[in-house]
Amino acid sequence: MTHGTTSHHLRGAVAGDMAALDELVRRVTPLLLSAASYRLRSLAGRGCEPMDVVQDVWIRTLPRLGQLRERDGRLTPVLLAWLGTTLRRRARDLLETALRRHRTVPLADGDDVLPEVPEATRGVVSRVVYAENHGLVSNAIAALSEADREIVLLRGVEQVPVAEVATLLGISPSAVKMRYLRALQHLRDEVPRSIFDELDDTD
Repeated sequence: MTHGTTSHHLRGAVAGDMAALDELVRRVTPLLLSAASYRLRSLAGRGCEPMDVVQDVWIRTLPRLGQLRERDGRLTPVLLAWLGTTLRRRARDLLETALRRHRTVPLADGDDVLPEVPEATRGVVSRVVYAENHGLVSNAIAALSEADREIVLLRGVEQVPVAEVATLLGISPSAVKMRYLRALQHLRDEVPRSIFDELDDTD
């Protein structure tokens, strides 16, 4: 993995450094792919490809990266929360529309995608998203139990607070913390020097 934290590459991307943008998308995309695959699992084989959804999320989010504000001196959790929330809403919209219409629904059309995204930026997203193809990070997350995967995606990717995760899953906050820490340590062991090192391990 390229040296430098995700926050460092995010700052570079905001400043117009395309190499930093490439690295930012490369290191975060596997987490988003895992989240999209999990959220859209009931639509598997119906045309809603996780990679297409992730590309849609990036294109919607990239023009607004400069609006992110640090939290406790860090940008990575803020970025993940923003991307994760956008992805969860997009997946929810797709699922709800599919249920209403009983058919596959399209991703955002050309008018819906923000026109100010430079073509070069779209190229970076396309190249990174379609080259990922379930690499080490995605495989490590997929190997977790379904319950632990849900906790990692909610806490790590979507940055949902422990208390809310506990309510969603019907378990105690202490159980959420314990299972998240255990799953996160496993991921760090499986994929050393990855973005897992930057995920919050406290509430």
